Amino acid sequence: MARGNGWHSCCILALTFKGINCPAEDGHVEEADAVIVTPPAGVTLGIEFKPRLPPAKEHALRTTTYGHGTKVVLVFEKPFWENFHGKTGGAVMTDLPVKQIYYQMEKTESGTLIKRGNFWPPNPIHTAPLGDLIDTFHFKLGVGVILASYTWGRDAIRHAGMTDDDIIEECLRVIAIVHDMTYDETKKLFVEGMTKKWDLDPLSLGGFTMFNPYQVFNFFA
Repeated sequence: MARGNGWHSCCILALTFKGINCPAEDGHVEEADAVIVTPPAGVTLGIEFKPRLPPAKEHALRTTTYGHGTKVVLVFEKPFWENFHGKTGGAVMTDLPVKQIYYQMEKTESGTLIKRGNFWPPNPIHTAPLGDLIDTFHFKLGVGVILASYTWGRDAIRHAGMTDDDIIEECLRVIAIVHDMTYDETKKLFVEGMTKKWDLDPLSLGGFTMFNPYQVFNFFA
């Protein structure tokens, strides 16, 4: 919280607690009475604290384990899956490379955005929302949108090493198989797609916190 009860978002390079001064990467220094720092552990490790954080906090930041996560959103001319099995909402789990498919919960309306949370899978351990990814799409009436792939662990690492085009192509082929369609039929309905590789996001550097056994207990012991 900056002086004057303001709010400021920037890439902080260092925090000096006698002040408090927050030098940012664009060169300016933000002065504040108090600072709330909330980046993930991997990002926090890149901040220089003056004076240094207590050893226990530094140890927690260095050793906190993060899981891998990748998501892929595909937009189609129409929600063809509703004709296939009347499906609105819900999910499909598969042993194919996409692993998980989530369907939109609400119909799209002309000139509006899909509401945040409609693609939020029922997984309480995941802390990385898809809202920013969804909000980049402006949908027209009747289009179909799905979270075509949600991968963790080794599968997400695999996607991190693939190009976005290759991932989207793979998702299209799997979507065709799952819905008993030909690839050409699926490709013809395809409008656009987007991938989110959380491991490669400089503001997260990982998908979600996944503590090792007894790790949280040891942090507070």
